[in-house]
Amino acid sequence: MVLLFPEYTNLKRFKILVTKLDKRTRIGNDYYKQVRAGFSDHSFQAHIPATLDFKYAEQANQTILQNAVRSAAARTYRAVVNEILEALDE
Repeated sequence: MVLLFPEYTNLKRFKILVTKLDKRTRIGNDYYKQVRAGFSDHSFQAHIPATLDFKYAEQANQTILQNAVRSAAARTYRAVVNEILEALDE
């Protein structure tokens, strides 16, 4: 992977969050692998999956954490929050 912004490689708290990832597709898997390979220290372990739960939550005018508490999407959002909190403790 080509690093487009080499001047930003020293950012300690810079993180990439992969969203709307559909791991059922080759392009989704390839994209995720490229991000992790090129930015392993600067990407979240968790990724937000592409799921209809977001559309249902939006239709109900709620967040994913309100509308689909036990969904994979809600679990991954909690995982991202935990990663952020852990990074802030460092």
